[in-house]
Amino acid sequence: MPESSDSGGSADEYLDRGTLQQLIDLDDDHSFVREVFSAFFMDAEAHVAKLDRDPESRRAAAHTLKGSARQVGAMPVANLCEQLEQVEQSEVAPLVRQLQKALSATRRAADRLLSVDGYA
Repeated sequence: MPESSDSGGSADEYLDRGTLQQLIDLDDDHSFVREVFSAFFMDAEAHVAKLDRDPESRRAAAHTLKGSARQVGAMPVANLCEQLEQVEQSEVAPLVRQLQKALSATRRAADRLLSVDGYA
């Protein structure tokens, strides 16, 4: 697995390789996997935008994003979303910043894995 110089660790830190492989096994040309990740990152942006709203909206957005993240194997993103579901409003901002960084790192990892490991 190639190391990422810009994210501080391997792609496996951001994406569960087994989950990714299950997605890859579903299609021959990997267009499905690319579509899944494209939709995930687009939806993630919309959900992140809702995290600074009232607690109920935050919990709903975090819960939805957590489920989507688990489906694509983005476990650090899912774990941060789980925390966002449970914290007090005063603790939201630092977690949202961590989430944004994790999403960026996950995007880089997905791009790298889908091109470097022969999935392109």
